Amino acid sequence: MNCRLIGSILFFIILGLLRNVYGFSSYKWVSLKSGDSLPENIVSIPRSEDRYVGRARHFDEILPAEITSNGMAFISSCHKEIHKEKFEILTTTDECDWKPYNDYQNLEETILRVGTAWNGEPIHVGQSGERSNTYHIASIYLTKNEPYTWTTDQNDYYYSPNWHYLSCNVKNKWIDTSARNLPNNSVSGGKSEDDYEIYVARLKRGCDVVTGQAIPDIGTATAFLNDNRPIEAAYCQVLVGEPNEYAWVSASDGEIPDYAVSHGQNGPELSYVARFNKTIGHLTHYEGLYQKLDYEILVMNQL
Repeated sequence: MNCRLIGSILFFIILGLLRNVYGFSSYKWVSLKSGDSLPENIVSIPRSEDRYVGRARHFDEILPAEITSNGMAFISSCHKEIHKEKFEILTTTDECDWKPYNDYQNLEETILRVGTAWNGEPIHVGQSGERSNTYHIASIYLTKNEPYTWTTDQNDYYYSPNWHYLSCNVKNKWIDTSARNLPNNSVSGGKSEDDYEIYVARLKRGCDVVTGQAIPDIGTATAFLNDNRPIEAAYCQVLVGEPNEYAWVSASDGEIPDYAVSHGQNGPELSYVARFNKTIGHLTHYEGLYQKLDYEILVMNQL
């Protein structure tokens, strides 16, 4: 066995370990067109007769789609089932879970974001099936707390405790630490306005968990609560990862890019790690949309 082959084997072994230990994104969307053969490692919809999770563009929205085993895609819009010639199908190297959607306050940050509504609002993947034995794909608009079914039956557009949401994102790794002595693999946020090195951190006050920055040079972590009150602490949780696992992506006006890193919920909305003028904070879609902000969002890179 030559050295190049040994090196390649070691590379893929290490790559797999990094994915499992450090949380690299292990899912991706694969572009297809009608009639194409389906790739491996696709995500099925339970009790759906060989249908799979996908997404497709419809006007200026990206919506969840059901993909059949023969390579056909359908989305739901205005109580109609619509066939799509071009679409993407979800693949993953890890298992995805369908979790009960009983209480929007208890959603995990791993809920899969499938696309964007016409107003820029993030859409997540859900499923429904209370009135029959067949489960269908659904769109979940968290800011409205209103899931919509894929079915064409108008009577099936309702809220029910039997909704499930799709959880696929690898959880981000937050470590309890002193703000002065951070782990070596802490995720950098660049430099502050005072030219200090800053790192992605989060703090807790009461039941609120908010994103901010740890500044080891001065031994404090700082953040702003939802009412804009500043807080600081000597101890925090810091986000850790491998080099190039995360990146900052420019955005504006409520836009949330794919693979954005969420630190948890802000009311019914997921809140994302953002950077504003050399300060790390958190942002929901409607905060950015309402205030017409320019910012950067932290995203998880794919392997």
